[in-house]
Amino acid sequence: MLRDRAAVPGADRVDLRALLVNIGYGGNDPIADKVVRLRDGLNGARLQIDVDGTGHNAGWKDLTVLKGVLAADVVPSRDLVFFDNAQRARR
Repeated sequence: MLRDRAAVPGADRVDLRALLVNIGYGGNDPIADKVVRLRDGLNGARLQIDVDGTGHNAGWKDLTVLKGVLAADVVPSRDLVFFDNAQRARR
């Protein structure tokens, strides 16, 4: 799990590119494919990943807790980095 930290939606970004490559994710939208999700927790939004990368709920693993942030405040296209330009062009 990444170290929990305070985050500012719209100012801070979480880069998931290497992680998605590492689990073999080949889709276009990790949120819609149910590979990445955000859930509200006691201390903030919990950023989670489906550990086998299939979106079949093999097991959700917390990556980090975005302290003081609600899941609804996170805009994935603004706050999460899934692909670089070269990866995006290949999809």
